[in-house]
Amino acid sequence: MRSRRITTATLILTAVTVLAVMLLAGETGTIKGIVVDKDTGDPIAGVSIQVIGTTTGAMSGPDGRFVITGVNPGKISVNVSSVSYTSIEIFDIMISAD
Repeated sequence: MRSRRITTATLILTAVTVLAVMLLAGETGTIKGIVVDKDTGDPIAGVSIQVIGTTTGAMSGPDGRFVITGVNPGKISVNVSSVSYTSIEIFDIMISAD
């Protein structure tokens, strides 16, 4: 009898955990992109892309690509900076939940 109660409790806990993950999955958005040189079109590695007013951000990879997850939906702005380039801010980017 005790074994059956533990199994039932485990199944209920697992179901609650799965439900919580499903509910949280659609609450944030993702920013994906590629950073390229304006003049040459070549990808730029090591660029910092930071959501302004948060600690959320990413660095571009060797192919210039980046992904920022867990971004709150709504209008946001990002700061794009690199040692070898002039920093820019991009305003009013609309983020939707995934």
